[in-house]
Amino acid sequence: MRPQTNSGIPGVGPVEWGTHFCHFYDTAEDLADTLVPFFKAGIENREKCLWVTAEPFGVEAATSGLRKAVPNFDRHVAQGDIEIYHHEDWYHRSGAMNSDQLLDSWLGHAGNARDHGYAGLRLTGNLFWLRPDDWRSFADYEASVSPAFRGHHIVALCSYCLGKTDASGVLDVVRNHEFAISRREGEWDIVESAQLKAAKAELAESNEWLEDRVAEQTAALREQLAHREVLFREVHHRVKNNLQVVTSLLSVKARQFRDPVIARAFNDTLARVRSMSLVHEALYSRGDTERLDFGDYLISLCGDLRDAYDVDERISIDVLVDETTLNLNQAIPLGLIATELVSNALKHAFPDGREGSVKLGFTNADGYGELTVTDDGVGISAATFEKAQRGAGLSLLRSLAKQLGGTIRLDRDDCTSLFRVNFPTV
Repeated sequence: MRPQTNSGIPGVGPVEWGTHFCHFYDTAEDLADTLVPFFKAGIENREKCLWVTAEPFGVEAATSGLRKAVPNFDRHVAQGDIEIYHHEDWYHRSGAMNSDQLLDSWLGHAGNARDHGYAGLRLTGNLFWLRPDDWRSFADYEASVSPAFRGHHIVALCSYCLGKTDASGVLDVVRNHEFAISRREGEWDIVESAQLKAAKAELAESNEWLEDRVAEQTAALREQLAHREVLFREVHHRVKNNLQVVTSLLSVKARQFRDPVIARAFNDTLARVRSMSLVHEALYSRGDTERLDFGDYLISLCGDLRDAYDVDERISIDVLVDETTLNLNQAIPLGLIATELVSNALKHAFPDGREGSVKLGFTNADGYGELTVTDDGVGISAATFEKAQRGAGLSLLRSLAKQLGGTIRLDRDDCTSLFRVNFPTV
């Protein structure tokens, strides 16, 4: 995992160095509410800050906003901790914008910042000035930024006005950044596609099915001990929360599609929903309603995935686990990780009738657990490996690993790929 720095933005939290993300806004207030805390955190983190402004929040407004938010702001300006530019003085200071020169300038400032003792470079540019005729060339430039910034101590946030960005433009922007947030009239929003909204409607039907099932089990539990009723209400609450997690997974997944292949993405989501459902089934079937036998759970999960993806005998799925139990807060994210990794292996590792095996392992020793998923399929090419390291899929898995307080790592060679998830179990 790359080192992190605090973004200062509510709802975003820490981000990894090298992150290139974007946000959409409607008003000057939306810009202020996002960018002022963004740079306040940068100054507090001892980072070099560069703010390239445009209408409707220019140099004077940016300076005034930070002066109110940051103690001794003028001293920070005098020390060169932050520089604020008008877009004409940055993007077009030598005439027409030159993408290569602009990237070199960002990277040069980052290197210089590190040489002078700063933790890194924090920057933002407001693209309100961008004309329709310039859109395609600037989108091409944006596509080159994330690879260029990777490995450097840079955090970059690009600002786009929703009123000047059509639907096609929104797709371009989201595709060219690691993730997108939206600040509109004081509210944080997630940018979603029409296909994703349709998938969420389908997911709501699954949610209704799960809630009906919860209601049936609640009626049975009420006939038993009183403490089980209280426990089940908590489980019911957690089921709803975890369906919200699935919705977030859909949001991340949808951004990977350039054409509407939402049906396949939704099938993947159903597998994730089933992985959570299995956790609750395991809890209900045991006398201990706080913890579940994770080995039995993984065996059941792999059986479901074999059926879901119609895997024949040419592919074996082997489960090797220590005898161990996990609580609900550990089992659900770890089950989602296992579902994602085994599903990907079944879908991609054995094309054209290839035979092979997927091995799923789990150990728990000295207060730390390790989940491993490996296959002997076609392997992962260097290009695919590099794309996976920065892609939304691995980013999603890292997010789930963070819920466990752990990490995820991908190793590969010419014939195998191996994922390791490590986390504290106490």
